[in-house]
Amino acid sequence: HINLNKKMLRIKQKSVICAVALLTTFYVEKSLALFDGPFDNCEIIESPGPKGICSGHGSCINNTCSCKDGFTGLSDFINTEGLDCQINELAIKCIWGALLLVLFIGQVRSLPKMYERYADFREVQQDGKMNGRRIPITSNKGVLAIVLYEGVMVPSLIAMIVTKLVADNERIGVTFTVTFLFFLTKAAFYGSAMLFQPALVAALMRAASFGTSQSGAVERLIRFNNISSFFNWMGSSLLGILPFVTYANGGKWDETAEIVWFAYLGGSVFTLSLYALQCTYLKNKINEVLTPNSAGASGSGREKMEQTKKMLIKLQNETIFQVVLNCTIYIAFIAVPLMWNRHDYYLPLSWIAFVILGKKLADTHVSSGSSKKKVTKLVSGSIEKTGSFTTIQDSRVEI
Repeated sequence: HINLNKKMLRIKQKSVICAVALLTTFYVEKSLALFDGPFDNCEIIESPGPKGICSGHGSCINNTCSCKDGFTGLSDFINTEGLDCQINELAIKCIWGALLLVLFIGQVRSLPKMYERYADFREVQQDGKMNGRRIPITSNKGVLAIVLYEGVMVPSLIAMIVTKLVADNERIGVTFTVTFLFFLTKAAFYGSAMLFQPALVAALMRAASFGTSQSGAVERLIRFNNISSFFNWMGSSLLGILPFVTYANGGKWDETAEIVWFAYLGGSVFTLSLYALQCTYLKNKINEVLTPNSAGASGSGREKMEQTKKMLIKLQNETIFQVVLNCTIYIAFIAVPLMWNRHDYYLPLSWIAFVILGKKLADTHVSSGSSKKKVTKLVSGSIEKTGSFTTIQDSRVEI
């Protein structure tokens, strides 16, 4: 009876997968037939969308879409101004406004904690200076990530949102201001993430392996993660430069714009896939390296090592899930031409992840050196909840 139920479940799963595949194939083929550009006038496009010429929000007059009030064809990357009326300007402003509200709430909750982290580090710097030891901010990736996030990412994101709310004609790859802010915001976000994630993983792994025979293997794994994260950040940042090519070409929809569009989406899928492979490799190596039976691990040490290992694996699994989700969306943009000139709707929604990163930076304290501050809860190898803090190999994690 159990085996029969399992077989029926597999049949249902395969049926659903086949149905989704067939519907997707049908929709993509229909989309390609309706939106096979680029075009130089709207009369050539027999029916560019489900609602007909000019997406049902305008009329094609003298080879140009005359859009109704509140609609436009001006769009990010693939600019279909005069060819379509697919962008609801009010809806776009509402989405950007919602992102501004989410960012404001996130800052109200996170900024005091981040300031506390930074003040803590400044205190450590002052103590080091009194003892004749210089402690540069580059030695503390957790604090450096906070500075990059609050000093560059948040201001550029706010500038991007305000520009989108105030100016109706600002588009990525079409006008300079938002094209530059798009690049700056992405580069700062990925820079903060690539500083924070390796520092968190390193602190947890060093704490878990302290005093065991696995310290050497842990250090090699940390170096691999740091190098991989750096190249991932470089790749993601370089992708943000691509819209400048479209802008330099006049911001119009032509073969160059399509090449840039596909390079951006394909590059995003490629870098995200590499990141997923990095997390998968890291997860597998964590299982190998952080073994509770490692030589030198005490009874309580083994228990805490197991807890830390579960936390690290959970962190990698969450990252892999987010990567797969984003890759699926990017592939959908590649495969369905009807989505090419609708990137404006997706961008502000996807940038909610930027606010989530701020929350993680605020709630998780990754630092180096020593501190006189009280610690409320610590996640580290053999450290108990105590008043003062003793560092383990210059790394600590506070959640």
